Amino acid sequence: MEKYERLLNMLMDFNSDMRFAAVCDKNGGILWNTKRNNVKNMVPLSDTKKPFKEL
Repeated sequence: MEKYERLLNMLMDFNSDMRFAAVCDKNGGILWNTKRNNVKNMVPLSDTKKPFKEL
C-alpha cells in the first residue's frame, strides 16, 4: 500500500485546498486514505465510503 500513500501525498502536496484524498478499488472499498493534519473531517469516514460503494 506504500504506492497509494505516496500517490495521495503527492496529490495533497500539489493542491493545498485538498482536505481529504482516497484510493478506492472497483467495488468502492477504500484501499488507502489521508487527510491534512489539524483538519477535522466534515463528513465521517463511514459516510464518505457510501457514495463509492454505490457507483
